[in-house]
Amino acid sequence: MAVPTRVLLLTLLLFPVVGMAQDEWAGDFFPELVEPLPAQGLIPARSQPDGPAPVVAWRFNWDTYQSLVVVSPAGKSRRSTAWVVTYDHDGEVAVAYRAVAFTDVQGVVHIDARRALMSGPMADDWSPDSFAFTADGMVSTIDDYHRANTGKVLEQIAGDTPAYRQVLAIAVATVRESS
Repeated sequence: MAVPTRVLLLTLLLFPVVGMAQDEWAGDFFPELVEPLPAQGLIPARSQPDGPAPVVAWRFNWDTYQSLVVVSPAGKSRRSTAWVVTYDHDGEVAVAYRAVAFTDVQGVVHIDARRALMSGPMADDWSPDSFAFTADGMVSTIDDYHRANTGKVLEQIAGDTPAYRQVLAIAVATVRESS
């Protein structure tokens, strides 16, 4: 027996499904910890995309961590997928996640990881970091709580090299294995 569409819509309006209207991150986000955005300087992931990010990988140090960010080819889109793996001071994986990569009008490459789903042993105590890479090799970071940091690129790996294919495979496998 088919139920008329009107009856289904009226039922959904009168008796909403529990949990559908809830924010899926509500239990993991603590607004009281959010700091104001920096008043000046480069803020990662807050610029408008002007084009896809270059197919490249970076290794860089920041705070007490070392991260590997690998940008996948974008195709015809203005955005690419980036794979982020952050290692602790002992060289062990701390967190891994996917993000969105793009280039802004000034040529700065942004890795937008806001609200990224993270995996890894420190995922429960981590807020995903977004990054901005400038031509002079500096990296700016900011997490979902607006805590900012800076770092320096140690290595840039061009997308047309065997080394790039190797770090892409490592990053993708780490993100997928940790999930």
